[in-house]
Amino acid sequence: MEEWWGKTHALLIEGGLTQKAIQNSVAKATIAFRDGVTELFELLEEKGVPVLIFSACLADMIEEVLKQKVHRSFKNVRIVSNRMVFDENGHLQSFKGITYWI
Repeated sequence: MEEWWGKTHALLIEGGLTQKAIQNSVAKATIAFRDGVTELFELLEEKGVPVLIFSACLADMIEEVLKQKVHRSFKNVRIVSNRMVFDENGHLQSFKGITYWI
């Protein structure tokens, strides 16, 4: 598994993945949330209930989906996932937060 992650990450970096490419991919995607998700997140935020999103996906992708498809952020929502590290020009440099299961 670690070898697969390493190769996948290296290919994404070598391929020149950018923040802009992620934004464009999400914009073109037919991702939709179930009815009532935005209202539920709003209610949980209003009541001060913490929301944790645990995902094998990258946090950067989830944040972009929320930004574009829900059109807002929530102060009580935290994403527990790996993250991409971009340089000042928006090019992928590395990954952080890789979890190893024992």
